[in-house]
Amino acid sequence: MKLTIKLLISLLVVAASLCAMSYLLPATCVAEHSIVLATPPERIFPYLNNPSQWENWSAWSKDSDPTLFHMYGGAWAGPGARHSWNGEKIGRGQRIFKMAEAPLLLQYEQIMAGETDTTIGYFRLEKLEDSTRVTWQETTPLADNPIARCKGAWKKYRSEEEIKKGLAGLKSLLEGNPKKTKAA
Repeated sequence: MKLTIKLLISLLVVAASLCAMSYLLPATCVAEHSIVLATPPERIFPYLNNPSQWENWSAWSKDSDPTLFHMYGGAWAGPGARHSWNGEKIGRGQRIFKMAEAPLLLQYEQIMAGETDTTIGYFRLEKLEDSTRVTWQETTPLADNPIARCKGAWKKYRSEEEIKKGLAGLKSLLEGNPKKTKAA
């Protein structure tokens, strides 16, 4: 009996410690990556601003999920453009373009099915001497509880990997070796 009580108390102490430690994790998930493309911003921006072009370069494509189905609505490009998707591996979600300042800035909101938090995404294009720095950032506020904070750490890792893969796809598309091409 004493062993059982000691074991229960030990488990409670460990659980309370893990719960308290989770509050050391950030309350916001921020994933960001930049890449330099040997292409002017005016050539890059149409691939970002038109949601139907994302299939050509983003990590969320038929290559990564053969069951993926894309749907588009609203404006063709820029503010009001909508992109919804559904796939067995990638899941279901929606992206709505909110603001565009061609050819240097694009902002969108993204919501994944089953999640209550809205992700705010940005593309910033910075003209360099003979190239363009493209920075892609996604920020998601997290609920104020231990489970959400732990999920946020995983979401940050997953988002960073998707951003890196997407920017590499954009570089490949615009600088050569494109997998598939559609006119922008």
